[in-house]
Amino acid sequence: MKRFRLSSFLILSILLIYSTNLLSAIKAVQISYIRCKNFKELDKEFSKIKANGYNTVIFRVFNNKGDRIYPFIPKNKILSRSGVYFKTKYCPIVYNILPAIIKLCHKHNLKIVAWLTTRYLDFGKIKLNRRVFKYDFDKNKIVPSKGLSFFNEKNIHFIINIYKDLIKNNIDGILLQDDLKILADEDFNKNAIKKFYRKTGILLSNKNIKSFLYGNVSKRYLIFRNKNLDKWNQFKSEQIDYFLTKLISACRKKNINFFMNINYEALYRPELSMLWYSYNLKSLKSIPITYFTVMLYQKQISKELKLNNKQTFEFIAKLIKNYHHFSNEKKIIFKIQVFDWYTNKLIKKNSIKKLFTFFAKNNIENIAIFPYQKGLTILK
Repeated sequence: MKRFRLSSFLILSILLIYSTNLLSAIKAVQISYIRCKNFKELDKEFSKIKANGYNTVIFRVFNNKGDRIYPFIPKNKILSRSGVYFKTKYCPIVYNILPAIIKLCHKHNLKIVAWLTTRYLDFGKIKLNRRVFKYDFDKNKIVPSKGLSFFNEKNIHFIINIYKDLIKNNIDGILLQDDLKILADEDFNKNAIKKFYRKTGILLSNKNIKSFLYGNVSKRYLIFRNKNLDKWNQFKSEQIDYFLTKLISACRKKNINFFMNINYEALYRPELSMLWYSYNLKSLKSIPITYFTVMLYQKQISKELKLNNKQTFEFIAKLIKNYHHFSNEKKIIFKIQVFDWYTNKLIKKNSIKKLFTFFAKNNIENIAIFPYQKGLTILK
């Protein structure tokens, strides 16, 4: 009987711990670069992150050409200036730093979320037929664009293989970079054009794209919604869903939590998000994303919408109050700026604390800050 009671107690304890972890709020720092000269300094910084009330580190595990490489990596150990920070045979490796980062995070009881790109995993030479194509309004024709097309099966398998290598590490989650999108003037890859023709009987070409999809507008920024463009965007949205379903399914055996960066328009004006990025929360409803990370970047919003500081705060407040209409608000993480990349200055702490206070008053539990700066203690 004692053994049974002990077993029951252990099972109950495990279930309690599991449910607590499952329901616990996300308090995350997102690290794209951090000024730590060595692992000893990094260890101290993770200790501070934990002490300041955060429970999750979102860590960049890719390096695009021109990005800064983490300074705690010895220069003589750098294998490539672009690539990833974990072992894989499918793309260049900058340095296999991820195992050490995982160890440090778990030492300080921090969850570690690996932040990785998707369509921009095109390090090195990629064949032209695998690239994204866009419509150039100045040249009035289809031209190559940036990144790997989600309409190419080779690209999908290629990306999935890299992610499968990523989950061989003891990470707690993956953040999908905001390149997981197809912009309003994309993707005219030949595979997409053929697939759209098979589905609709409409053959898109240099001759009819401008008139059929874009209403003969002269510039990209003048693109507007219309029946044909809505049909095209829905088609692209379904391909994003297809890609995500295959990717997450391939990684599910490790029970990894998936986070996805999404633009603020997905909450503010879902139809605008669909127009410019080919997704919104409604289109992603059936995809098993654990958390949607809303890029609520104050300075960027201010610049894009031409708002002053007071108007920007009012806009964010309105957006956050409206988000409660979303059917599963527990899946939303609000990510705010702590650094102004237009002026290269830290945003004043009082401004950040004002947002945190607003979050608390409105029962917003899931928050993240970006980009994390060494010594930042905003949460407390």
